[in-house]
Amino acid sequence: MTKSNNEPWNLPLCDIVMEGGITSGVIYPKAVVTLSKQFRIKNIGGTSAGAIAASATAAAELGRLRNPTVDPGYSRLSKLADELAGSGFSNNKSTRLQDLFQPQKQTRPLFMMLISALNQGPKEKIAKALVLEAFRQFPIHFWAAFTPTLILLVIPIIWAIISGYADNWLELIFLFFSFSLALLLSILVGTAALFFAILSIVKGPMVENGYGVCKGYDAKADTLKPGDVREPLTLWLHRLLNECADKQSNDPPLTFGELWKPGNKESDPPEWLQDAGITEWRYVDLQMMSTNVTHGRPYRFPFKDDDQHLYFKETELRDLFPGIVVDHMVAHARSYEENRYGGEPQKLPAGMHMLPAQEDLPVVFVTRLSLSFPFLLSAVPLYATDFEKKDKDTRVLERCWFSDGGICVNFPIHFFDAPLPLWPTFGIKLEDEQTRYWKITQDLNINPTIDQNDPNRFFFPTQNEAGRGESWTRFDDATDGSKKLGGFAINLINAARNWHDNMLTRAPGVRDRVVRVYLKKTEGGLNLNMSPNLVKGLSAIGELAAQKLVERFTQDSSHIMNFNNHRWVRLRNLTGVVEQDLSTVHQSLAARPPAVIDWSKLIDNASKKDAQYPIDVQQGKKTKELLATLKTLSMCASTEPEILDKQSPRRTPIIRITPNI
Repeated sequence: MTKSNNEPWNLPLCDIVMEGGITSGVIYPKAVVTLSKQFRIKNIGGTSAGAIAASATAAAELGRLRNPTVDPGYSRLSKLADELAGSGFSNNKSTRLQDLFQPQKQTRPLFMMLISALNQGPKEKIAKALVLEAFRQFPIHFWAAFTPTLILLVIPIIWAIISGYADNWLELIFLFFSFSLALLLSILVGTAALFFAILSIVKGPMVENGYGVCKGYDAKADTLKPGDVREPLTLWLHRLLNECADKQSNDPPLTFGELWKPGNKESDPPEWLQDAGITEWRYVDLQMMSTNVTHGRPYRFPFKDDDQHLYFKETELRDLFPGIVVDHMVAHARSYEENRYGGEPQKLPAGMHMLPAQEDLPVVFVTRLSLSFPFLLSAVPLYATDFEKKDKDTRVLERCWFSDGGICVNFPIHFFDAPLPLWPTFGIKLEDEQTRYWKITQDLNINPTIDQNDPNRFFFPTQNEAGRGESWTRFDDATDGSKKLGGFAINLINAARNWHDNMLTRAPGVRDRVVRVYLKKTEGGLNLNMSPNLVKGLSAIGELAAQKLVERFTQDSSHIMNFNNHRWVRLRNLTGVVEQDLSTVHQSLAARPPAVIDWSKLIDNASKKDAQYPIDVQQGKKTKELLATLKTLSMCASTEPEILDKQSPRRTPIIRITPNI
């Protein structure tokens, strides 16, 4: 990690992975600006809102390669928090951040109810805010149900009074209670009308809107000038990425190919890497996660190859993306005749196109796939073939809904891991203050200044054994039974979603390069209506978190937890787990189970014509050489089993075969 001069392409390399969290993404812009002063950010990963920051960072790295004097990308990102904290247009209190999320007319009542419930504190206040906003959004529904019900119930009471029924005080009391009951029943009927009005939008317009209240785009906005506060999210994002990459805001979209191969000599691998046998080099490698809800699994974009066949319907994407983005995707769609599988339909339906090759895929398209927060932002429809259908003639392209990447993986810190890293991969993990023993008392709305050493805000291990402790969410501390039950239900979902992220963040070789940042419930997350001070305060938190990483991992750092320490931890990890696995390999090679073929003969059989996954002579020779090497290594590991595991970093990781996501 030697820095020869201050040109951006000669800076030491680092990677960064960014966690999701909707508005929590405002933490990242100043964080990456701080890192960019000491490192060139080579590999960038993100999911959900972290995908916005990840794609902007990738564009900024390309921008400073193209124009190092102006450095358009990082210059823009350094001011992004102020831009998002600026005034919006929807009302006198809204910020630019809030107004990026623009609901469709039919779903606007649901969006306004969501906004009204934010930052309300106790659940009782949230319920009250929701009811009041529902009344404001659906007054006709309420009165249309309340008024006739009340009239029908009160008529007999009025008739009784006129008929002289109320001759004594007992009868008056009875009539009073009858009227009160009539009023209560009328209110209940009116409230039921509100409920069914809301339900009708949820079942109708919201479903038709792609299961969200905001599409993130409106075709009418394409005529807006860049920087107009009325730009919706996806148009704003397309222009932001172009500007950061030193393109014109209304140029065709930034593509992954531009990030990978900028086309000048400065984008070649560093000299110290050229002798390492690298066969493929990407100047900037951006990767993001999305969730295919229909398939029930995450998808990592861009794919490692073009083996994943996905399709899009042009008319559907024009409702979700700027016209220039969809035009690019149509123009660069892969040929169906040349790329289709044998089991796919013979012809594409009219208006359907295969996704472009990965190098031609717009970055803004994948970013939008990743940040489709459920029910807030519409999911994105793509199409695929169900190959499980036995009758090929009945196979058609079927819609798949892509939603938020954070549903499956919210903090993909594993994206760029190597057994023995050549440079560090950083992470900033956002956690709830409830995972700590204390509460954050500072109100960023009043004072957005952050103390870098505030233990209530940051945790960054100062020794190798620190940071192993579990994450605690103490829902059982609630005094109310309903709150306990609600906490239990929510944490069932969180455990299913986040168990992998939580465990990996606390693993050796990971916890020493991840700064944990603690946020209050009113900070980040779904809080679209954060105050300008709060937005700026969160941005400052990100800047300070990045400073902690810089102080520890720059080339001249003498900190006990510097990059050389990190490399040593990873080496101990690797040798320990390899020793364990080689012991198992030794057992498999030494044992002779009955009625099975010897490993060497299995290799020979694989060269036959009818073999499954056949290999040629050269492959067979290399397989045998590798097997012999494994046998020698496994014998070494088995002579003194688990000797390398002694005093190794805890928690001990494992090597296993797992899907390559």
